[in-house]
This record gives sequence, C-alpha cells and structure tokens, in this order.
Amino acid sequence: MLERTAPSDREVHNLIMMSGECFSSDIGRLKVILNLHAPVFAKFVIHTPPPGFPPKEIREQWVGTELPVRAKPDADGIPVLAFEAIEALEISNKYDAVAWWKQYYILRGQECLPDVDSGDYPEMLMNIDGLEFEPSCGILQPAEEAS
Repeated sequence: MLERTAPSDREVHNLIMMSGECFSSDIGRLKVILNLHAPVFAKFVIHTPPPGFPPKEIREQWVGTELPVRAKPDADGIPVLAFEAIEALEISNKYDAVAWWKQYYILRGQECLPDVDSGDYPEMLMNIDGLEFEPSCGILQPAEEAS
C-alpha cells in the first residue's frame, strides 16, 4: 500500500539545506520545494502518547494528530519534519504543546549558538530538525486515505 518510493530522511534534510529555505521564516516557500521534490506520501495518525523527553502532558497532546510523512520510515521510527509536526499540533488546536515545542527550539538555539542574537535561529532549527515517532504509537496510512 505504501510502495511509492519515498526519499530517505537524510535526502529530505539535504533538500532543505540545499534549497536555502531553512533560513526562511516563509514556510510556504519551503513547502513548495518539498512538495515538488519530496511530497507527503503518508500520514502518521497518533493513537497513544509517544515516548520521549517532553513532559507527559505534552506527549499526550500528540494523540489524534495526523502528521505528514515525507521520508520513508527507518529503524529509528517514523520521521516527521519538526515544523510540520508543530504545525499539525496547531491545526489540531493543541496550543500548549505548540508553545512547549517552540520554547524548546528557542532554548536549543540559545544552547547551540549562545553568542548569536538571532530571532530566526529557532525557526531554522524547526525547519531542518526531524522528529522520530515510535511506530507502535500510531498508524501509518497513505496520504490519500488519511482523514
């Protein structure tokens, strides 16, 4: 059912980096490039809170969220671009989780480049970062069958 060849997680990451759009706050332009070269081929619908480092109440907010999948799953799990995962939370009105993840990327940006005063750095991290979801916490569906 998911036979269509999808790029690897690394190939999607390289596409974002080579496009130069990782530095843009214009997500629309980044999505156009991704849709041309690495279109969404599946949705991962989360049914149970995924494991991970965020607090339990934040992980619970993933339940019911449909995540776009552009890269083929691998041994590490279901790869999803961070900015698209956060956008999916926002579409699902999971605003506490959205705020938590945005704050996470602000803090991570300050850790990575403490001497750089750039408000765009957290967005850049969200644009290039990927999140891996445990396959057992949801169902992978072809994009056209997701609802």
